[in-house]
Amino acid sequence: MIGEFSGLGCAMVWAIVATSMRAASDKISPVMINGLRCSIASITLTLILLALGRLGNVLSMPPSALVAILGSGILGQALGDALFVKGMKMIGSARAFPIAATNPLLTTILAVLLLGEQVTPLGVGGTLLVLSGVCLLAFRHGTPKDIGTGVSRDEKLGLFIAFGSSVSYAASNIVLKQGLTDVDLVAANLIRMAFAASLLVGLEALNTRGHITTGFGRRSLTIMLFAGMLNAFSSLLYMTSIYYAGAAKASVLTSTSPLFALPLSLLFLKEKLNWRILVGTLVSVGGIWLVLGG
Repeated sequence: MIGEFSGLGCAMVWAIVATSMRAASDKISPVMINGLRCSIASITLTLILLALGRLGNVLSMPPSALVAILGSGILGQALGDALFVKGMKMIGSARAFPIAATNPLLTTILAVLLLGEQVTPLGVGGTLLVLSGVCLLAFRHGTPKDIGTGVSRDEKLGLFIAFGSSVSYAASNIVLKQGLTDVDLVAANLIRMAFAASLLVGLEALNTRGHITTGFGRRSLTIMLFAGMLNAFSSLLYMTSIYYAGAAKASVLTSTSPLFALPLSLLFLKEKLNWRILVGTLVSVGGIWLVLGG
């Protein structure tokens, strides 16, 4: 049960982290938001390892595990999170969250193709529910007069970006599972976070010609300090869940974040609730749980 409870705990903490990131992202690029978050999480994890007297485990990581952990960091922490934040800015977190949360479906498909796992009828039913929920979330509600002739170009791009984060997370889950055999999970998490942080901050410095602090203020820095510290624990719970529960089950459990994120986005981000968002979220999460049961 350690893996299952860790997955649910990760989902709850990640919902808080993502909502915080959305609140701080108005004037800061998604790349830098994620770079700062990963940097603060890396510092937090370093302090934890120092307190435990296990910092040396970072240097004794097996080469095969190191490659898998770094690859997972690129796919999940760097690419996936950047796409997710960008998607939230374009279509709102109430829709971006459940779309990104379809990654358990993709993880299951990859697990079947690459790891030889079996698919049950219950899993197929969950898949159909997830896709139905995404369809409800992907289009605006209202009469044709209210919404116009179709989805705007920017909205289509936002939906595509949000789904891209789901693909990145699924690939990260599969790769990470291969690297978590007989390793220190905290040390592995530090390597993954620190690498993602250096990559993201480096890309932002290159893109802005060194002006990486553009848009930062006291409020945004405070929010990101809070989000980064929490992210150290959410990512550790995530890796613990994958280690004990397996990639497919962990991806399902951690993707229950929409249940926690929806009330947060309504209360703190003042996003509007409509029946498509509510039903789509419930259907998507219900489908995810059927995939878990399958």
